[in-house]
Amino acid sequence: MRFQQSPAAGLTPIQDNDERSGRAMGDHSAIEWTEATWNPTTGCDRTSPGCDNCLVPDTPVLMADMSWRPIGKLVPGDQVVGFTEQPQLGQNRIFERATVVHAWSTRAEAVELAIGGRTVIASDNHRFLCDVRPYWREAARLTLRSRIVDLGAPGWQPNLESPDYLAGYVAGATAGDGTMRVAGSGRNGTQQSWWRVAVDANDEPVLTRLSRAFAVLGLSEISVRTFDGGVGGGLATGTPLRAPMLKVETRRMNNLVILVEEILPERDNAEWRAGFLAGFLDTDGCYSGGNLRFNQTKDHGFLDLTRRCMDRLGFTSAREDFRSAAGRSERLVGDLEEKIRFLSTVQPGLTRKAVDFYGRQFPAKRAVSVDGVRRVGQRELVDIQTTTGTFIAAGLATHNCYALTLSKRLKAMGQPKYQNDGDPRTSGPGFGLTLHPDTLHLPRSWASRRTIFVNSMSDLFHPDVPEWYIRQVVDVIRSTPQHQYQVLTKRSKRLAEVGRRLDWPPNLWMGVSLESSKYRFRIDHLRVVDAAIRFVSAEPLLGPLPDLDLAGIHWLIAGGESGPRARPMEESWVAGLRAQCGDAGVPFFFKQWGGRTPKAGGRELDGRTYDEMPEFVGA
Repeated sequence: MRFQQSPAAGLTPIQDNDERSGRAMGDHSAIEWTEATWNPTTGCDRTSPGCDNCLVPDTPVLMADMSWRPIGKLVPGDQVVGFTEQPQLGQNRIFERATVVHAWSTRAEAVELAIGGRTVIASDNHRFLCDVRPYWREAARLTLRSRIVDLGAPGWQPNLESPDYLAGYVAGATAGDGTMRVAGSGRNGTQQSWWRVAVDANDEPVLTRLSRAFAVLGLSEISVRTFDGGVGGGLATGTPLRAPMLKVETRRMNNLVILVEEILPERDNAEWRAGFLAGFLDTDGCYSGGNLRFNQTKDHGFLDLTRRCMDRLGFTSAREDFRSAAGRSERLVGDLEEKIRFLSTVQPGLTRKAVDFYGRQFPAKRAVSVDGVRRVGQRELVDIQTTTGTFIAAGLATHNCYALTLSKRLKAMGQPKYQNDGDPRTSGPGFGLTLHPDTLHLPRSWASRRTIFVNSMSDLFHPDVPEWYIRQVVDVIRSTPQHQYQVLTKRSKRLAEVGRRLDWPPNLWMGVSLESSKYRFRIDHLRVVDAAIRFVSAEPLLGPLPDLDLAGIHWLIAGGESGPRARPMEESWVAGLRAQCGDAGVPFFFKQWGGRTPKAGGRELDGRTYDEMPEFVGA
């Protein structure tokens, strides 16, 4: 192996020129020492450090309908509660409705956090929102003094399919907007008996839940039907209907007897109370203008029952008497977080009555201290990406995967995309591994010599890349000796397994990522392959790398993280690597200090740049 020598550093930096810089080339690379990128595969594969915001699969996530669902059960298209990731100067974060764009499983180093009586297990790089700067902090960097923004998670959630909850829902809907008649009662002494709940057609989910309740409670079946016996939204004024009305109704005596004797009477358990509040809110409650109220025009004692139910579930309410409107209400007392906690506890069926907080200021005043942090080794974890870049996990404000930029870059490529099943894809990788056999010919079309970075948005040694496809990529590299190729992987174990069986061409340089000491095993895997150049990319450098075994390593690159959430890099870490490279005679390339943008911190170390590289020995 040949390197150019330099009196000062022992190695001469490779000087840039028009051909090597790749200026005015449509395929030019953003990597300083390369001119082109070539992506025979794409997919969110953790070559980029961005996809590290992971939680254990059973971590509850706050959905847009105010239910809580384990993150492991989320799928693309699900709606969750999000908030502004990075507000503009002078602006506040606000609540936003977010859509899950991607969800996938991974395995990574994890930490266990004890926070406000809860236990949360997350990847060590998972970011939580704190109440003071720096606002976004990784799990592994949290301390006992850290305070995470906390919306609160309900300590208890009802089973929406339990008989008690559904009986309470029937009672609440009956109290709010139902009719119960017994023969001989009423102003005119009616000769008929019936039970009915009628709602605007837009509120059909209420009736669907009531129908489900009848089935679970063993009552005779009821179905949703049109209702022509009223004037709907114009009940008091006789104004025309804004929308058709629907109803569920029963006149069967056995149903009426069970309703009166077993279902409508108050039960002394939390499930029934949560169901009652959900049914009452869906039919005669409102959440608007920042206030959540239960309304009644007649004194039937339902507001007193509402207060008892709220009190027993741990919420405070206040009675309001609107004499001018001939009505009264029971109002939930508390801040916006308390309203979210209430809605996610009782879980009403109408999502439109649980959206008033969107667009309102996201709270940062309520925070909870970290009580303990400990590493728990590798765990099976789940990553999601949302349209806001944020979501609520276990009641805590958290960040998600920020690999959206990769998808945008893929769109900009303007190339046909094919998954393993052959289906065309034009909107990015879908964050599943994607093969692009149509791009294999691309390097053969480049006549002039280029330094090419392979798979800038993927990992050639991803477990889902077939070995036969890896061999095709290597064959293209072998057939174009005028180019010099660089491949970087985090899947070093598979590299070692497959690499032993490959015939490595001299123009293929192979590297592994090494962000911190816990990944130093990747160097051992790299050493077993017969690549012409074996290199280490310590970027983003997230900690010191003392006492590296650089035997058989021909190049080392170091650099800091860039982007809005860049983690700082200490000078001593870089200086330590430079010294080790000098002792071992390994070329050292310092790429950047990092920051909000790649060039924010510059590239100088002790007053100079380090651009040392092995000499290209291809054709």
